[in-house]
Amino acid sequence: MIKKVALIGANGRLWPAILDTLLSAGTFMVTVISRSSSKSAYPDLVHVTHISDDPPFEEFVDVLRGQDALVVTFPGSNSDLQMRLADAAAQAGVKRFIPADFGSCDSSSPRALDLVSIYRAKQKVWQHLQQLVTSGSGLS
Repeated sequence: MIKKVALIGANGRLWPAILDTLLSAGTFMVTVISRSSSKSAYPDLVHVTHISDDPPFEEFVDVLRGQDALVVTFPGSNSDLQMRLADAAAQAGVKRFIPADFGSCDSSSPRALDLVSIYRAKQKVWQHLQQLVTSGSGLS
């Protein structure tokens, strides 16, 4: 069962709706992973964990340890960071990884991939996630 949910990229336009939904469910312990330079404020119900502005891989693993799920809300075009986070989540024992792929059409459609470059980045993330899942990492 998913109880502890970490949210990263919580300063964009999408995060308030996701954060509000998680908090209003009343069943999740929510942690926001925030850069140390961030000036953002969060509701009292949220635990905030600060990371360095350019964290090494192990710092991601450390902050994700003990979390059940990670929700990514920064731009989906940042595929390299998403894949790095997915690897860290798998190493930390996170069960669910929800990539920044909100509001997309089918990003595996050949036509979409040909016409819209962001879908190529999203497909790259999905392929990486599928490899992690099939490798027995425990991530889904």
